[in-house]
Amino acid sequence: MNVVEQRTDMSSNSGYLRLIKLAAGFRESKIILVANEFDLFTALSEKQLRSSEAAEKIQADTRALAVIMDALVAMGFLIKLQ
Repeated sequence: MNVVEQRTDMSSNSGYLRLIKLAAGFRESKIILVANEFDLFTALSEKQLRSSEAAEKIQADTRALAVIMDALVAMGFLIKLQ
């Protein structure tokens, strides 16, 4: 049987920051994958759409899509217009 123990450097601040960075990377990739699954980028390439219009076009929940679109703005994939 293999014996495993926690790395001692994971309890340090650098280990914690590494874990946070990995989690953030997963979150960002999941946002991109969801947008791709709903074909959001194709819908937006045809014309500018409000989140409610995009949700109707791709048949997604309006509030959830607004959250995804805001995240994509924060990540630099979309530009929010007023």
